[in-house]
Amino acid sequence: RKGDDAEGDQKNSLEPPEDPNISTLFLYGLHKDVTGELQSTKSAKVLQAFSKYGCSKVRHPPNTATSTYCFLEFPSQKEALECILDCQGRMTIDSVDLTLKWAAPKQENANKRQRREELTPHFVTQEEAKDSTTLYFHPPKTRKGDNVNDDEPSTALEEGFAESLRQYLEKTLEYALNEGAGEDDERVTAETEPALKVDLRAKDKYGFLEFASHAAATMALAAVTKSTDGGLLIAEPDGAPAPAASLVGTTLRWAKGTPPAKKRGDREEVLEALGMKRKYYPADNRTDCWFCLASPSCETHLISGVYDEWYAAMPKGPVQPGHVLLVPVTHTREGAWNLNKEWVKLVEKLQAHASETYDMDLFVFERAMETKGGYHTHIQCVPVPRNCITTLQSTMLAHAKASGFDLRPIQSDLGVKALIQKDDSYFYAEIRTKSQHYRFLYRHGADEEGAPSVPLQFAREVLASVLENPKLAHWKACVVDKDQETELASNFRASFNAMSS
Repeated sequence: RKGDDAEGDQKNSLEPPEDPNISTLFLYGLHKDVTGELQSTKSAKVLQAFSKYGCSKVRHPPNTATSTYCFLEFPSQKEALECILDCQGRMTIDSVDLTLKWAAPKQENANKRQRREELTPHFVTQEEAKDSTTLYFHPPKTRKGDNVNDDEPSTALEEGFAESLRQYLEKTLEYALNEGAGEDDERVTAETEPALKVDLRAKDKYGFLEFASHAAATMALAAVTKSTDGGLLIAEPDGAPAPAASLVGTTLRWAKGTPPAKKRGDREEVLEALGMKRKYYPADNRTDCWFCLASPSCETHLISGVYDEWYAAMPKGPVQPGHVLLVPVTHTREGAWNLNKEWVKLVEKLQAHASETYDMDLFVFERAMETKGGYHTHIQCVPVPRNCITTLQSTMLAHAKASGFDLRPIQSDLGVKALIQKDDSYFYAEIRTKSQHYRFLYRHGADEEGAPSVPLQFAREVLASVLENPKLAHWKACVVDKDQETELASNFRASFNAMSS
């Protein structure tokens, strides 16, 4: 009877575990080798004996020169099963009989694992901190015995350390925005651009860094830690200048808390930051749609081309020559990204036209949001000087934050349409140069009550600040007489139609 039990136990030990991911065998009896060679963790004999079965690695207990057992690792459970069945749980190496069994699954003691999980701090990820503009930091571990993977601060901040870190992250943002700029190009700095500014709140052993936007914080974090979730500040970052030696190893993580954005109510203060004053214009008394071609008040002298489903027209009060509106022929309130994509090809041609005709790049934007008098979808395309692209980006992000909405660069390769639901309201902008294409998006769903809107003249206010002409902030300040409008439209029509499709 006792022999039968032993035979049954032996048979059971050959059966593969239920978990198909277990592909490790346990080899016991190495101490029986009187020469001591099999016990040595440096010996290759065990691997040589099992290599014919596909064994890829022999693993011994850590931190020891000899061992009575070892683990045999296989690429999959299939190879491990073939090995143990062929050997029938026994293996002889150099006349030493060894026992072969399946390795027990790593249970690590449920209590021990739970205890470790309870002690392991949870790091806030970028996704969890999507509304945050704040990073938490503490200095590198310097005391003997400190665990560099432990995120708990144990070293007090040395004098000047926090300020040095703040300045370094500002320089990182400057580095990123000025990358590719020529020697004669205007360089953007934190002193002149509020979007690059980093503020500091330091405690005894840790502190917080406050950025102008979530996008700026993400850019800095990814550049110096190689992760948008944060980590340790590295010595040789790819997208940033080299840090001082004292900063290397600094822990940088997201903080959930962030001061609330400025409310939109104080528009005077927001515009003042852009160097402008708020002006008031009488309300329009039109009752029909401005953009419908069949409307009695449609100003057809501004139209430069009618296509299959879209038409192009010069706007009232253009920012400068070449400023064009793209409008769907059929009246609709849906955003352009939910409509026929004929407009995309027109934008591409407008970019080429701005480059060839004006030696400029192109700023494109759409405010797909209801207005007081109703909304007819339209996209605005404005030629802009080539040397202002960096300033345009930083000013637009800073102005969005000051206006109370979270405009973010689109950093994924997804098409914009994949980021927008059919009934979403959104503001979309893109800056198109000869070699690069920058995209920005703010959206909120139809069911998101109380979500901040985008000021009606937001994009023009940004352009007015960048081009240093406050008058451009509102189209009514730029209106010219009908003869001039006709001439502008005619000149544009001639040069645009002269281009090959």
